[in-house]
Amino acid sequence: MQLRSFASIWWEMELEHLGLHISQVTWELFLERFWERFMSEFWQQTRSKEFFNISQGNSTVEMYERKLFQLKKYSGWNEGEKPLVQHFIRGLNPRIGEEVITFKPKTVKEAVD
Repeated sequence: MQLRSFASIWWEMELEHLGLHISQVTWELFLERFWERFMSEFWQQTRSKEFFNISQGNSTVEMYERKLFQLKKYSGWNEGEKPLVQHFIRGLNPRIGEEVITFKPKTVKEAVD
């Protein structure tokens, strides 16, 4: 991982503030502190709203799938795979969604394939 510019300076100061050496830092601790500093609650709420309102639009199915999973991590989604597949299909362009639903996919990957 490489932090640049302000993020690098912030992390050095954060280590000093925590009284830790880099070898003592877990990935979980780093993510927690990083999110607190750089990912505001408003930013996370905006991404969550995007996730729940996502649609394919002019994207390819693959690009739409990628965007769905990028946004999912900010959404608090914990409904499981079946509701996620339904959410994915609902956001597809209608013609594509109607075709995909006939195959009764059990995973988003199956829906894309």
